[in-house]
Amino acid sequence: MVTRAALFFILISSFSRIGFAQFQLPRVDVEVKLNQTVLPGDNYDQYTVKAIETTNLLLGAHWQINQHFALGWIYSNSFRGNGYNVNDFKFNFGKGDSKAMTMYSGPDLRIATGRAKKWRQYLSINYCKVEVVEDKGSFRYAQKTNAFGGSIGVARKMGNRLYWNVFELGAKAFTDNIFWSNMNFMFDIKMGVTYNLGKKK
Repeated sequence: MVTRAALFFILISSFSRIGFAQFQLPRVDVEVKLNQTVLPGDNYDQYTVKAIETTNLLLGAHWQINQHFALGWIYSNSFRGNGYNVNDFKFNFGKGDSKAMTMYSGPDLRIATGRAKKWRQYLSINYCKVEVVEDKGSFRYAQKTNAFGGSIGVARKMGNRLYWNVFELGAKAFTDNIFWSNMNFMFDIKMGVTYNLGKKK
């Protein structure tokens, strides 16, 4: 009787350890990046917007499926930005004719190379909700649309859990033109850090 009880206890303990191993907390990483965006516009005359540029703070979190794939969510919102007409964008960058803001958020799939001693390359693919605002002082334009895009980047390993995202270049194509112009895509450059909350990436 004692032998059967001991055997039953051993079996239960074994299955419990297997179960906890299978249902362990997911490995997650979080990222904080500075995000410079540029939206090319029209150049028909002096009243049309040549471009919009904004500087954003990007936050993200990803669940690491394995060392190559991670699925998560990104959110980017601007804290400064300008709209430029034909002449000002070329010769007076940083001092536009209007204020501008951009915001986007959505799911993000990251595909990366395997573990590396120093450098790691990655590809990011995302589908986002995008909002663009141009504030001319007495009135403002605002529009929401969807965008499909991606980026490629390289990160340097700074420790077991910390990565420095040295450079990331991306682009997004909008499903609709912004305002009444031909502005339907966006370029962006990012730089920041990623911190791993789980095991080594």
